[in-house]
Amino acid sequence: MNSSTAFCPHCKKDTLFTRTARDKTCSVCGYRFQLEDLPPSVPWVRRNLGWLLFWAFLAAPATLAFLSIAGGAEDTAGMVTFYGSGVSAFYCAIWCAGRTSTNAAARILLGFALFAVFYCVSFGLCFAGCAAAGDARNLFR
Repeated sequence: MNSSTAFCPHCKKDTLFTRTARDKTCSVCGYRFQLEDLPPSVPWVRRNLGWLLFWAFLAAPATLAFLSIAGGAEDTAGMVTFYGSGVSAFYCAIWCAGRTSTNAAARILLGFALFAVFYCVSFGLCFAGCAAAGDARNLFR
């Protein structure tokens, strides 16, 4: 048995609790708390996979635009910037709206607003990637 001090909601005192496998018992009033089973631990990668995908989708169009300019395919960079930013913004907006709201109407409105924000962010990152790749190409000529 383990002992720990905590606030007892029954007697309203900071007391010593005796802990067993399934419950805690207050040493002053004898009140018993049932402990819930802890959920199984989830590996770090599975817990944070959504965030990893979010950042990967947000950075992917800029990375592809940078690589296409650096590789000499300027026409591909334009398509990646416009269409890739749209796909990226769509995923990021849906993911964020789903995490922040429980109401369906609020999710839809928030999704549209976040789509516009993430499209501008992704487009700006693509512009920065193209500018960096252009500078890099001119630097090594």
